[in-house]
Amino acid sequence: MREPKFRAWIISAQQMVDVTGLCYTENGLQIECLRTGTVPLYDNKAQEWWWSGTEAILREFIGLHDKNGNEYCEGDVVKGELWTAVEVVEYEGGGFNPFAIPGWEAVPKPEDLRIIGNIYENPELLE
Repeated sequence: MREPKFRAWIISAQQMVDVTGLCYTENGLQIECLRTGTVPLYDNKAQEWWWSGTEAILREFIGLHDKNGNEYCEGDVVKGELWTAVEVVEYEGGGFNPFAIPGWEAVPKPEDLRIIGNIYENPELLE
């Protein structure tokens, strides 16, 4: 069984951060993130910060790694040497595209592809 891991895209800061905790409260989902880069904080001494689920987009680690050992998360943009199409890692039809595409007989192996970005930080990769 894999350990659940998440990254989050902080909408207002336009920055990707590692998630250290999730909490459901009467106000909805709260996301705890490590303090990094330009993410604005109200307390300069804080090492972590909480965001509401409406201020961030969660990206879940899917339990697979690319050819360089990087963890695949939902929203990653991937490409391979033999698999020339650029694909987005997303949950679809009971599996993660492009690793479990319903109706396809030949799908790429996770270790044959590499992460070249994600849909939030690198939308130009999909053009």
